[in-house]
Amino acid sequence: MIFSVSFYVIVGMALGIALGSVLGFPRFWFWLAVLGAWLACLAGWRRFKMRFFELFEALSLGLFYWLALVYLGNAVVGASLTSLFGFVAVGLIIFFFYFIEDRYKRFAWYKSGKLGFAGLVSLGVFFFIRAVVALFRPNMLFFSGSSDSIISSLLAFLLFLTLFNLSRQKA
Repeated sequence: MIFSVSFYVIVGMALGIALGSVLGFPRFWFWLAVLGAWLACLAGWRRFKMRFFELFEALSLGLFYWLALVYLGNAVVGASLTSLFGFVAVGLIIFFFYFIEDRYKRFAWYKSGKLGFAGLVSLGVFFFIRAVVALFRPNMLFFSGSSDSIISSLLAFLLFLTLFNLSRQKA
């Protein structure tokens, strides 16, 4: 089921980007891809009746693998050093995801031990890094201007707040 939902996420992201191109919003390709991924995630949740945070982790992995492919493709085709750095950064976040996925239940402060920890932390870190980079380089290819930093900061905050609330729940 997780792999099916991950496939839904990848297709949803592609449809979000295509819709942005058709509607004339190419600079917002990333956010439309995130919206498409979220809608695909909801469709998978409804179809497979999975637990929300289990599904959220599938969404995280789908996003990271897809972004890694986008960055790598742009680095190779466009000979972009910035995209190569983006590919390496996303690769490190994927490694970080698997690293904490194996260890989060041993964290003393994460009493609940519930699923979702790796997805929330890795996406929170991703959007935090994205917000910091967007502050200093708002016109990069993968950013939609000055508003990108605000949106990414807000998402990082919401993800970490959700993690905090999840950690306070009883097992």
